[in-house]
Amino acid sequence: MSALQAGMVYHSSYSLKSAIYLDIFCFTIVGPYNKACLTHAVYKLINIHPLLRTSYLLNEFEEAVQIVHKNVEIPFFEKDLSLLLPSKQAQQIEKWVTIEKLNPFNYEKAPLFRIMVHILDKKKF
Repeated sequence: MSALQAGMVYHSSYSLKSAIYLDIFCFTIVGPYNKACLTHAVYKLINIHPLLRTSYLLNEFEEAVQIVHKNVEIPFFEKDLSLLLPSKQAQQIEKWVTIEKLNPFNYEKAPLFRIMVHILDKKKF
């Protein structure tokens, strides 16, 4: 674990209500939502990029150790907002972002990311 990574873990653990090192990216994709295709694409990415399969052993050794796992299960969530007006959809997504910022990662469990899909309509998510 690099000094930068150790500092980020320390500060994240010290202040659990701070989301300073938690990035949330929101993208709108125009096209029909297909969970199987999206899941397949994400698994292809994590197989190509080992960093997406890492966790950290923080207390088992004298120094923290970064572990690259052979396989990980993707935390994949979805919520159908298609029956709401666009303004209400935006409010629901903003509310989710606010709550998600308070949901810290367990650094000892890979992967260190989550995927949330908000279904907006038949051709947009």
